[in-house]
This record gives sequence, structure tokens and C-alpha cells, in this order.
Amino acid sequence: MVSPAQKRAVVRELVELGRPLAIACRRVGLAISTWWYVPHKRPDEEELVARIRQLAEENPRFGFKRITVLLRREGRIVNLKRVHRLWRQGGLQVPKKSRKRLKWKKDHPWPDRGKHRNHVWTIDFLFDRTVDKKPIKVLSVLDEYTRECLALPCTRSMNSDDVLGVLKCVAADRGAPVYIRSDNGPEFIGKAMKKWEKDGGAKMRYCKPGSPWQNGVVESFHDKLRDEFLQMEIFVTVAEARVLLEQWRVQYNEFRPHSSLDDLTPAEFAALPCGADSATLHQPHKGHLTC
Repeated sequence: MVSPAQKRAVVRELVELGRPLAIACRRVGLAISTWWYVPHKRPDEEELVARIRQLAEENPRFGFKRITVLLRREGRIVNLKRVHRLWRQGGLQVPKKSRKRLKWKKDHPWPDRGKHRNHVWTIDFLFDRTVDKKPIKVLSVLDEYTRECLALPCTRSMNSDDVLGVLKCVAADRGAPVYIRSDNGPEFIGKAMKKWEKDGGAKMRYCKPGSPWQNGVVESFHDKLRDEFLQMEIFVTVAEARVLLEQWRVQYNEFRPHSSLDDLTPAEFAALPCGADSATLHQPHKGHLTC
């Protein structure tokens, strides 16, 4: 389909070649009133475009929908289509990534989901590298119900005792969970974790081997962490990575709107009273969870 702008360009070329304007418009199929029409910008259009561009530069992996949420959170009354139009005109499209969707298998039962704050924590590892190509091991600890990122420590290596130390530190601040969900990594099935569970700590819930979708909340979180942060940063030292990861964790909890929380931030959702309104936001999906 040829847009009016493209028809205008053809008419302009025909006029430059000596064709009368009326005939050129008729040949191209453009109304002459459209040719003479001059679009008028709203008084606040330039300021809004500047703010959209600023938010896009601060959050380069956010699309126009999430930018619209951020604008509305600032108190602006903006239409999604209007933001989309300005977004496209500014050339701010975010490259789409192809994802492999896994089919849900009935023989893999869906694990119990977090039903309230501190009901289920979910943990897993993510790996990155410093500029010297040495690996960094990042431990993600999330509250499965509120989607809060409770801890995001990183080091060169981490064993079962180190993982337990992080969990005890977080539990001392907000209380221990009822369950902790993880895969079958050696750091999560070690003696230290087993002893903590036996001594009255959180009960461990392990996913089936080869079934990462059973831990979908943390897997989706890792997708956002890598896309919005790790691929945008270069770490010189582990200490620098720790500082930047902690800054991103605070931003994720307190400022980043979350689509599965009705565009609230995890901190705002955690502050809501436990009731029917908040409970309806977490209905289990049969394929994957958004984060």
C-alpha cells in the first residue's frame, strides 16, 4: 500500500518534470487537497517528543508500550497510538528478537505458584564476563509472587555455602520463605542447603531436569536482565559489576513497570494489601510467564 507521503514524493517529481499539478495528482491518485494540506503540531508535541527520546535513551530496550506507561506514571495524559506515531517518526523502533516457544506438555505438572509475599522464592544462576573474558556468576533471588528481585550478588565462583549465605542474609531482612524453587544445580542440592531445610529453613522445590519453564519467573527475569542491562554494559572488574547490578536491581524493583503486575512496579505491588484485586493479577499460564 502506497502512503500519502510516498504519493507526495511522486507528484513532486512529476511537477519538477513539467507536468501540471492537477494532472500529476490525478495520475498518482492523490487528492489535491491532500497535497496542499499542512499538518499542524500540537503545542506540546515537541516537548513530548523530547521526553520520549530521553526515556528511550535511558531505557534503550523499552518499546513504545512501556514508554507510554512511564509517561502516564509521570501524570501525562497520552494516547498509545499517539506515542506509537511519534515513536515511529523518531526512528526509535527496538529490534525484535525471535524466541523459541516451547509447547506445554501435560505430563509435566505445573508447580505450585507463589500465592503471597514470601510464599515462594525462585533462584537461579546467570553468567557473564569481564573485559578480560573471565566468567562472572550472578545469583538471582526473586519473590515469585511480588516479582521483587531480592538479591543479585555476583562473583567468580559460588558454591552451596555461598548460596546459603545469601539466602540467610535476605531472610534476616524480610523473613524466610515457605518454599524455594530452583533447578537441580549442584549449588542448590548441596549439603548446606539440605541441612538448612532440615533445620527448619525453607523447603526446596526442584524442577524436573530439562524443564526450565517450570521456573519460568526467574527465566523471564534473566531474559530482561540480559537484554536491558548485561548486553548494554562492559565490566572491568567484579566489584564494578556488583555495584552496577545492585543499581539495576533497585531500578527494577522501584521504577520499572511490570506488565504482569498491571504496570505496577514490584515494590508498588508488594506494598498493596493482600486481597482479591492483587491476587487476580497472578493467574497461572499454560505456556510461559511474562516478566
